[in-house]
Amino acid sequence: MKAIPLISLGLSLALGAGAIFFGREFMAGSAPEANAAIAAAPVMQMTQIAVAKTTIAPGKLIDPSMVELRDWPVSAVPPGAMRAVADLGEKAYSRGLLVAGEPLLAEKVDTTGSVLTLAANIQPGMRAVSVVVSNDTGVAGFVLPGDRVDVNEFVEEKDARGAPEDSRRSAHVFAQPVLKGVRVLAVDQTFEEGLEGARPSNTVTLEVTPQDALLLGAASRRAALGLALIGREEELAEAVEAPKVTPQRPQTRPARIQRAPTTATVRVINGSNDTHVTTPVAPPAGPSKLSEGAG
Repeated sequence: MKAIPLISLGLSLALGAGAIFFGREFMAGSAPEANAAIAAAPVMQMTQIAVAKTTIAPGKLIDPSMVELRDWPVSAVPPGAMRAVADLGEKAYSRGLLVAGEPLLAEKVDTTGSVLTLAANIQPGMRAVSVVVSNDTGVAGFVLPGDRVDVNEFVEEKDARGAPEDSRRSAHVFAQPVLKGVRVLAVDQTFEEGLEGARPSNTVTLEVTPQDALLLGAASRRAALGLALIGREEELAEAVEAPKVTPQRPQTRPARIQRAPTTATVRVINGSNDTHVTTPVAPPAGPSKLSEGAG
């Protein structure tokens, strides 16, 4: 009975030693093949491209401190990627939002200085004000940046404060102009001029004076607003029409009339008393008329 456990133990040791021996032989035989496969694998070639170091807002001047070089696989380099910070030139502006780690592409960087933001497109002394429009109030999307429009308001009769001369009434609604000949700066988030076709939008940004900005804001809260598109030929006619100059008459000052005094102050000395008395003065006599018989 004691021999059976010894035999089982011997068989276990023999099988274990055999497994270790054959495992080593198998590993030793497959190692050269694995090394050969690794050696035959192509090495990934790397290069450096310029990427944004931080988030850069649209239209912002790109400073060299905002850019860094980063290793990038050659096969994955996007077209137009900048390879050095010097490619930015003296001045470069972002054409769109650049997030940290994004490659700087030529199409998203402007090195000519011609990039515009909406603020740069506003004339000095003017303001940009947005109004909410729809297809029926925004000329079905045919209002584009660079156009000129009239702004009209539509007020319910119960909310109208009188009826201006240039207003029109339909049923219980008054229609009256708010501003005329206003330039359109942007449609939604697009402010590029020269667009064609229709661009349905929710907001239209107009260029107005500071006083008209207040008027337009109050009108948008009081009533519904609508836009009326002005034709190009009418714009051209207004642009080439010479302003009428009204001749000004030379301004002359009327001669000052010296009026004679009506009172006079007289000094009266009576003994040791010295007083001043104000007395009326008779008007000067007119020039004497010669009699007809005088020779």
